[in-house]
Amino acid sequence: MSDAVTQKDASHTVRVIEERLAPSIDDESLVARTATLIYELILLVIGQGRAQGRIKHHIEHVRGAQTLMLDIKGLNTLDWPTVEAMQRAAAGSLLDLSFCFASPETLEPLTSGRISLALHIGTDTRALPLAVYLEPERSARRAQTQLIDWRASCVSETADQTLLLELVGDVFHMHTTMPAQMQVSLEPVHAVDYSAKRAGKRTRDDATSSGEDRQVLGYALHFAGVPSFSHCFLEHLAQKYRSRWIGAMVIFPHQRRAMRDDARTETHLVAPELIISLAKAAKDQPLATRFATRGARQLCKKICS
Repeated sequence: MSDAVTQKDASHTVRVIEERLAPSIDDESLVARTATLIYELILLVIGQGRAQGRIKHHIEHVRGAQTLMLDIKGLNTLDWPTVEAMQRAAAGSLLDLSFCFASPETLEPLTSGRISLALHIGTDTRALPLAVYLEPERSARRAQTQLIDWRASCVSETADQTLLLELVGDVFHMHTTMPAQMQVSLEPVHAVDYSAKRAGKRTRDDATSSGEDRQVLGYALHFAGVPSFSHCFLEHLAQKYRSRWIGAMVIFPHQRRAMRDDARTETHLVAPELIISLAKAAKDQPLATRFATRGARQLCKKICS
């Protein structure tokens, strides 16, 4: 069952979800709790304010199963704080959250944002099938082929270059088989609110810095053309780089119109993108977190356009 959701129709949406769950769940209190949780999760996505119109959801559950599948469609982006908030709302019931970029039935690329959540709704919590990411053995890594011209980049410290190359290697080896067309680019995270500049405003941080004097707080790595992956991969990275971690954001595949030379418009599919940001130094982490999105010019442009 698929239904559209907005923030204004809470009671109606919860009732619709309850009606969907009732045929496969006999316990009325469990139906009510599960419906409320599903709505809260959808609302968190809507609250992020980056949806393609009305969010749609689809529920799959069979009688007797302790796991429920919830698909949420119509997303533009999803950031790491929202994923963490969804984990807190689920209070241990979230088994997996997958960022889906291809149809599981046809393997064809999706043209809009979709996430798939596995939720535990049973009473037996002794052996929950939690999704876990296991980093491949170092010997299984292929030679690094993504070269970065450090001379033209914002990264001057050799230790930072090594750290960023390690992160690039992590993403390019998230699966045993990875798409050949994946690309990576790097940009600085400044103490500047580029979203305010786009709106014609100047912030206090921006007013005191200009040109090359802008303070570099961190680095944002853009991975374009990533395959579908689980949130547990991001959890792994957040733990591995915890002293430098700023955050992550997924930009889902979407259609974009462009004007051709003959004045006609054409539509093309923009590939999914994963952006991971690290602080320049541990001491910069608190301030860098404030500017994780709005202080990276290219990232800000992508999510505001």
